[in-house]
Amino acid sequence: MLGISFAELSLILIIALFVVGPKRLGALAYKVGNLLNRVKIELKHLKEQQLGDIDTSQLYQPTIELNKTLDEIKRINTESAQTVNETSSQIIPQPTTEDAKNANPL
Repeated sequence: MLGISFAELSLILIIALFVVGPKRLGALAYKVGNLLNRVKIELKHLKEQQLGDIDTSQLYQPTIELNKTLDEIKRINTESAQTVNETSSQIIPQPTTEDAKNANPL
């Protein structure tokens, strides 16, 4: 809680009790709470406004381009593997069961 320990908060409340007095302490605490709440709301609005000013399509554009490039690389890789398999099957004859029976064991 704002980096304040319980002991420090207690000390602040005791000092406030002596300075302000018990009758006005509740009203002061209420005003301080409202002030902190308004500051929090204003900071939230400011943050939303700053994020709203950023064009999110510009943030995602590099990712979209990288995904397209990755898909293209995958497609080329698949086509290359198919071409290599087709070419190797044409160059190297596939052994038949008859060839396997006639092969000399080492």
